[in-house]
Amino acid sequence: MNKNLLFPLLFTTVIALLPGCKSPTLEDLNQGASSGSEQPDENLSAENPDQEETPGSSPQDQPAPGETQPPLSRYPRETKPYTSTERPRDLPLPEYGGAVLDPVSNTYITRIGEATDRCWKNFTGYPRHDYSKIQPWNADQTMYRYSAVAIYDAASYKPIRCLPNLYVARWSHEDPHIIYAFKPGERRILRYHTETEQVDEIMDLSSECDYMALGPGESNMDNYDERVALACRKDTSNPDVSHLVILVVNLQTGRVIARRTMPKAWGGRDETPDLFDWVGISQQGDYVVINWNASNRAGAFEENGQPHWGVEVYDSTTLTFQRRLWHHGNHGDLCVDSAGDEVYVQFHGPDGTHVNMYRLHDGKHTALISEAQNPDGDIRTDFLTHKGHISCRNIRRPGWAYVSLEYVHGDSPSETVNDGSLLAVRLDGSGTIQRFGHHQSSATNYIKSVKLVPSPDGSMVMFTSDWGNSGDEMLSYEFIASTLPPGRAGD
Repeated sequence: MNKNLLFPLLFTTVIALLPGCKSPTLEDLNQGASSGSEQPDENLSAENPDQEETPGSSPQDQPAPGETQPPLSRYPRETKPYTSTERPRDLPLPEYGGAVLDPVSNTYITRIGEATDRCWKNFTGYPRHDYSKIQPWNADQTMYRYSAVAIYDAASYKPIRCLPNLYVARWSHEDPHIIYAFKPGERRILRYHTETEQVDEIMDLSSECDYMALGPGESNMDNYDERVALACRKDTSNPDVSHLVILVVNLQTGRVIARRTMPKAWGGRDETPDLFDWVGISQQGDYVVINWNASNRAGAFEENGQPHWGVEVYDSTTLTFQRRLWHHGNHGDLCVDSAGDEVYVQFHGPDGTHVNMYRLHDGKHTALISEAQNPDGDIRTDFLTHKGHISCRNIRRPGWAYVSLEYVHGDSPSETVNDGSLLAVRLDGSGTIQRFGHHQSSATNYIKSVKLVPSPDGSMVMFTSDWGNSGDEMLSYEFIASTLPPGRAGD
């Protein structure tokens, strides 16, 4: 990465916003770089001056012992409470490797995806990351991964290597050159070394279950690459009846720590369970959380007379039931709050709240974004007319959750004030947010869904967007939003 890159803000703004002008590419920026040290401008914000600004950094923005972390100046400015911001509607689509400046948030939106590349040529659709709860960047943020297809250089956005069949894949949280693969049909866990391409088997769980899911689709290991919770399907002689077997395993020892069978809780023999959405382990590995499909006792799954519904917490060592956090689960992620406690953050909560936090060890509820924080504002309108995703994959920056808003009906009408926001919200109930810009996607189908996900240090977010081109059903490019221009994001 070019450490001497200096990018004049005025030049960027003029070039990015002039009609008919192309956005600057990474090559353009490097050619225009000058020598000497540079410091990011800490005053580049077009936020509402009437909003309360939170100066300085909090303990959650400081590096842990032995770790490094960008200073607060590499994050958008903190403001509170949440207020609407209008999406800039005339920004040109950046070229591959180029960027535009979002004038509302003063963040750079860099396009890192092409229509195809040498690794994706045999796959349908555009190269893209998996999901908001799946980390695309490796531990030191020098590479990122699109699904289990390829890994890319984080500075040049070029493919480094096409991957073997590693689906379902997760980066190690500790080693930047390790990918773990959780093979559903084979029921095996593998370790892949990106430098040597060596594949090692960690566990063979074929004797435990007939299908093995990480989630399915929405779960991760703990932050130490030790514990992981697996949802296994155990079939019976009746094709319409399969059991759910929850396994907590240690990836370093290759041993099963805890096992619990919940009879008939999977449903039939499909890969997608009928009665629950996902099973996952908390970031510090102390709890297992189940998001059941039922939202009330009337429709609950019963296990020996005990009903299960909503979002439930279990001890990860014994798999004994602890508590129900909320009666209904929707888009959310397992996080660590500003006090260092393990929490679950999702949209759904009590009436008048729109981003909510539930502490795992005692169930305490905290409204993160609520109408009470800004009674005369647009919080209710904005959140009821939008759907979106929540991510806490920023494990090196605990105390924040990242939120994307997408208009419910796809292309937003011109009168919609808030449209396509990319946010971070502080996990302390203060209502503090940071704005990472606007995604510009029509989000008219799932391929075009934004699915924002932060980097491990939380300084940038990756997302999908068609840049308003709703006519092409398959078009969806990948982008990064950061306070730093292309070539320096993640420095």
